[in-house]
Amino acid sequence: MQPLPSLNSGSSILQPPLPSSDLVESLSQLVFKCNDSAEDDSSFAIAEWCDQYGARFDRLLETALLTSSANQGLPSADRIRAGAQAELDAALHAAAEVGGAPTPNRISTALCCHALNKIAEHRNLRHFHHIGVLRKELFRSIYRSTKGTGSPTSKKDHKEQASLNTINDLLMATPYFEVVRRLKRRVDMLIHERNQFERARSQAKDRRHMRKKVRIDRQRLFYFIYLFFFQNSKTDRRRN
Repeated sequence: MQPLPSLNSGSSILQPPLPSSDLVESLSQLVFKCNDSAEDDSSFAIAEWCDQYGARFDRLLETALLTSSANQGLPSADRIRAGAQAELDAALHAAAEVGGAPTPNRISTALCCHALNKIAEHRNLRHFHHIGVLRKELFRSIYRSTKGTGSPTSKKDHKEQASLNTINDLLMATPYFEVVRRLKRRVDMLIHERNQFERARSQAKDRRHMRKKVRIDRQRLFYFIYLFFFQNSKTDRRRN
């Protein structure tokens, strides 16, 4: 068996992608659809992508990452593998690119984890037991709920758990950083609402102070008018 080819041979997922295909374009569209969208909308887009491209991405991973000893040294096999590696680099780059810059997201994370799934399941690598342990610990660190890698904290978590053995399971699972982003948006919204409340309360206090000042000034004015007319009437009576 030849060594597993590196994803960085000839190109990098952080560099502009080399080939362009409908698979690469579909991943760009999937990231756009899942970015800041409702959970139901994301699930529908992911299910649709898996039905159309899931099996093709599996074959791409197997061709690009898992070489067969039976095909060692064959020029045609090398060309096929090199083309698959270039397309895989482009696919991972497209999935990681959000808003023009590589950004962690659930799509790129799921694709990379699925590549690790394929490597861990390969028959020629099963004697490396630490690969399965590494996969288990990584998935437990990345995903909120992973069946078989931790105990659920509630019945809801148990219901939402996924096996994470297929590309569909991984895309549907929620990474911790997505939970943090949602919580941060919620916190930012609450802070904004609090600031608005503080400004409204301050403005209400200023209005109360102004109304009180106007009322006191009006009372003083009435008092001065009363004194003025009272003094004048008193002076007139004395003159008479």
